[in-house]
Amino acid sequence: MIDLTQIDKATADDKASELDKWCRLFKAKTWDELKCIAKEDRIMAETAEAIYIYNSDEIIQKRCQDREEYLAEKNWYEEQLKKKDSEIAILREKLKSLGVEP
Repeated sequence: MIDLTQIDKATADDKASELDKWCRLFKAKTWDELKCIAKEDRIMAETAEAIYIYNSDEIIQKRCQDREEYLAEKNWYEEQLKKKDSEIAILREKLKSLGVEP
């Protein structure tokens, strides 16, 4: 996991692999800063362009937001189902112990 607040603590290996540059790219606060960092490398420039396009397109932003909300809701429902399944299993065991077949 990468902590973008710790870029200044990049190791020699991080710098050799240009991980620190990628971190600065993703931490950029303005489009001008993003473009300035990205001009050093073609792949970074393409990444910056993609970030710009995706963030400037309201439809894509809405779809991303909808997807995040869907996944959060789905996870919540799945967690609730697990809890209910567990409660049902406990109640079935109690019924069994009382000699009642569920």
